Amino acid sequence: MKKNLRWLFVTLIVLCVALLSFSTTFAATSSSSLVWTDPTAAATKPGTTFTSAILDTWQLPGTVETGSGMYLPKRLNGDGQFGGKGININDLASGNTVTLCFSFPNYNNSWSGKIYAWDGSEWASRTTSITSSAGSSAACTYRAGNGTYSLIIGYYGTPDYPTPTASRAWNDPVATANYVNASFNQSPIDVVQLPGTFISSNGLYFPSGFAVGEAQFGGKGIQISGVPAGKKVQICFSFPVYDYGWTGNIYQWNGTKWSIQPTTSVVSSNSEHHYCTKNGQNGTYSLIIAYHS
Repeated sequence: MKKNLRWLFVTLIVLCVALLSFSTTFAATSSSSLVWTDPTAAATKPGTTFTSAILDTWQLPGTVETGSGMYLPKRLNGDGQFGGKGININDLASGNTVTLCFSFPNYNNSWSGKIYAWDGSEWASRTTSITSSAGSSAACTYRAGNGTYSLIIGYYGTPDYPTPTASRAWNDPVATANYVNASFNQSPIDVVQLPGTFISSNGLYFPSGFAVGEAQFGGKGIQISGVPAGKKVQICFSFPVYDYGWTGNIYQWNGTKWSIQPTTSVVSSNSEHHYCTKNGQNGTYSLIIAYHS
């Protein structure tokens, strides 16, 4: 009997150790689930040639090594850290530029950030746009020349955007009839289901027919069907980043490319901005936007 109890006790100890090991492994896996893929560079216009090199943080200029061996960007008063690796761009001819994109896996988890260029003495911030689609986020800057770049991020809590775009919610586009006895069908379309797209190396969906990094989709698209011949509907897209340096137009997919439609800016009674077109017929429409500082 004593022998059996002894073996039972040993068995319980082994099980407890095994469970503890499993729990520890699971926690470590969860905490390291963020994947910072290497930054990418793409020519702004066809025919542009250049060379690029990925830099680990310890290879970047303008760094301060902490006592724990962590490399931080200097002259930011400790209010930032590098988001993944940096990138060096060389051999661009005068006047030629590239679009740079950095993965940003913890964007919207109380983290914010910008792309910076090393000017020889400090990290200088650049106009940065955050692109999110299909569960991935990236920070991009356009028309970048030769030099060294990095994504510098900080933990700031939820960004406090001013009214009227406090939530920056991209509501589904809506169509309304411009004719009596209206009867037609409308259905929102996720970006990953839209025609005329290409997937970047970061896994993001962009509209085809535009220079790399120069345009992106503003929220979902919309499919219209059942509109009688000769009739039209008004299609409106929410535009929560209006007044933040963004502009755009509504486009219709014509089977081979995105065709621009007459677009007007509309402000609703609750001060929300929309882009609308009264030229809607049967087909697929999207709001395509670009950042202009």
